[in-house]
Amino acid sequence: EKIERDAFLITPKKYKAEMLSFLKGETLQDISISRKNVSWGIPLPFDETQTTYVWADAFLNYLTVLGWDGDVKNVPAAWPADIQLIGKDILRVHATIWPAILSHLGLPMPKLLFTHGHILSGGKKMSKTLENAIAIDEMFERFGTDGTRYLLLSAGTFGDDVDLTMERMTEKYNADLANGLGNLVSRVLKLSEGIKNQESRIKTSAEGDPEELRKLIDEYRFADALGWIWNLVREANKYIDDTKPWELVKTDQARFEQVMEKLLQDLALAAMAMEPFLPETSEKITKALEVGKTEPLFQRMKE
Repeated sequence: EKIERDAFLITPKKYKAEMLSFLKGETLQDISISRKNVSWGIPLPFDETQTTYVWADAFLNYLTVLGWDGDVKNVPAAWPADIQLIGKDILRVHATIWPAILSHLGLPMPKLLFTHGHILSGGKKMSKTLENAIAIDEMFERFGTDGTRYLLLSAGTFGDDVDLTMERMTEKYNADLANGLGNLVSRVLKLSEGIKNQESRIKTSAEGDPEELRKLIDEYRFADALGWIWNLVREANKYIDDTKPWELVKTDQARFEQVMEKLLQDLALAAMAMEPFLPETSEKITKALEVGKTEPLFQRMKE
């Protein structure tokens, strides 16, 4: 009943439907909270021949890590969670056993159980046998921390399975980060040297409160949020090509500075907007705007 009326909210909707189908189609039975003769488990204080079943113990960590002492009157201030992120392969236990434990304790359920998919490689589950596994350390080494963040979060709809290969990620890294964002920052900072009043450039700040971007983030639509930012980057690069500020600086200083003001503000807005996703890059761009020069943000890679 709580799931049906979203008092216990499960998203994306397909996982809510999956759980309702399961709950309506199955007879729920009592479960064992312990196992016998399992050496690696934690012994039950009232029966040392039994050790705690992993889920019963693991779930309580969500509360004890917040300082819960076991007294239902002392619920931690940070509980219930605004959002609990889980993988789709452990949805069923988190949407049955966990809320059952909380209900019996008289404690509130998480406000939102957000279920995410798996990362595939070449359309298949990663495995050593198929030799298609992509190690996160390998990604860090090749793309850097922010590059890795971008490639993972922009790979597809958050909540669905995403499919990655090193070849496709390298192509996207070059197109979006090296050629797109990196090129824009380099061009704008180089062109800004032609501004006569450098104080006005240094005082550049992001204008506006992008409500659409805020809404996308609030809805956990991270790929769409990054798409919003990169659309701004593409439009700014196109604006440079269309207005040709390198020619305006020779023929029309007033128009040149008008064009540069827009480009600097777009860049400042992009830096602000990407801070939750690419914090190091955001800081580098903000600093570059202050000092008027930058080092290459992303080096183009061989595909």
